[in-house]
Amino acid sequence: MANSKRGLESQVVSVVSDCFHTQPTGIKYLGGGFYGKVFLAAFDKPPHQAVVKLYKFDDMNKREALQLETLAQHSTLKMPQVYHVHESTALVMEFLQGVNAGFQFALSAKTRDRIGGQIIENLLAYHAAPHEGYGELDAGNYNASWHDHYREVMKSTLKKGEVLLASGQIKQKTFDVCHYALERYDSIFQVEPEGAGLVHGDYNTLNILLDEDKRNAVAVIDPFNCSWADPEYDLYQLKKMTGKSFGLLEKYKQQHTLSPNYECKIKCYELFTEIAHYHDAQINASLSTLPFTARALMKLL
Repeated sequence: MANSKRGLESQVVSVVSDCFHTQPTGIKYLGGGFYGKVFLAAFDKPPHQAVVKLYKFDDMNKREALQLETLAQHSTLKMPQVYHVHESTALVMEFLQGVNAGFQFALSAKTRDRIGGQIIENLLAYHAAPHEGYGELDAGNYNASWHDHYREVMKSTLKKGEVLLASGQIKQKTFDVCHYALERYDSIFQVEPEGAGLVHGDYNTLNILLDEDKRNAVAVIDPFNCSWADPEYDLYQLKKMTGKSFGLLEKYKQQHTLSPNYECKIKCYELFTEIAHYHDAQINASLSTLPFTARALMKLL
């Protein structure tokens, strides 16, 4: 993927031309993350506008398309329709109007309570999706035990942590906490989940859209690590951004019984997931919050 503004916009023009057989009349940069850049393209044919996501690595577009389509089957909130999976580097999607719930707004307690309830209702619908076994959406062979499955995930992530440690991107103390958590695996993951649930993988308020009046949650975007997993894998994200102001974790707990040591579990999920992200996205972790997350997990171990 090209990195210059001109190079990226040139890619968007090419994608729109291939998918809709017309040229964009306007291109707007919407933002980006670890793995790609997102643009809104306008053009003179239906649907007249579309989101074009350009990925840093090949075939991530196919993976996200599958995640969006799977989540949409169970979602109570709108999710973007996939228009085109373009070659190996771009995904073309429906543009959803809305206000990002991750921003700070002056909302009444009643409105926050209603929005928080809608966000959690949607998450619980994902988690209630039935499935036999744990693993990636297209794994084929699924693991009957979450504990067996996630132990291997942690071992794999520890190797990624070794790479970050060797390059000076994480501190020895952070790596030591990861190693200690793996040693205490059976203590952290004491109880097998009741069953696999569909997890979004990045379910924080930055990926929730409100209506223009900011009275209701209306849409969900940008899954990552969406898979068949322990539903509690999603929970650490509920405390991020403005999640606390909507009371998301508390609302989830009111409707679903959590593991006795869920706080330790979800902090472990957070640390290992973030380490994998920095390694896989090839983003320097030197200035990350990983040391703070590691210290918080160590207090719970």
